[in-house]
Amino acid sequence: MTLPALIQNYQKAQAVSQLKKSYAVIQNAIELIRADNEGSDMLAMPFVHKQWQHPQYFDVNMFAEEFSKHLNYMEHGSNDTYSTDIRMCLPADSTKYYKFANGQRQTAMGIVKKWWILNDGSCIGIRDIGSWTWDDNTHIIIYVDINGSDKNPNQFGKDLFSFELKQSGKVIPNPDNQAMHGCRTGYQGISCAEKIINDGWQIKHDYPWK
Repeated sequence: MTLPALIQNYQKAQAVSQLKKSYAVIQNAIELIRADNEGSDMLAMPFVHKQWQHPQYFDVNMFAEEFSKHLNYMEHGSNDTYSTDIRMCLPADSTKYYKFANGQRQTAMGIVKKWWILNDGSCIGIRDIGSWTWDDNTHIIIYVDINGSDKNPNQFGKDLFSFELKQSGKVIPNPDNQAMHGCRTGYQGISCAEKIINDGWQIKHDYPWK
């Protein structure tokens, strides 16, 4: 096996190991939130409440406060200005940006409203998607950059991965349910965490690793 191939295999193994750790951190935080609130699902939590005309309004600020209690982090913040880029933990004046797995600049995914830089250097960011009311069309997206926003490649499928928080309280990898979201060559790679997990926590030969 050539040296470049050995280096790539090492990088893949590191990515899988870091992703598994980050996934466990997110799942554990959600389980502790549920335990704190003695709720069987997320709709029973205080951050899902009536506000304005929305009976199941998801309050991302209240959720972030609860989430923070169960993360070991060294810095956290907000991205309050709308951006079509996922900024994660990048400083507001940074010229860096994230890419899709196909190498194109990532845009049109909406704002990551809250982020945390964990003690291991990884970054977690959250955003809500859908309507104001947390119903079947609304879910919470949790992104994780396994080596932090300050380190390259800042790319879906290599160091950026996506999960969903469901009403049941389960955290699942973002599913391959849209045409360009798939973890395949030429696609955006948003569902790459799902592929790694479904492949037995492995990056196999058909994975779009470039």
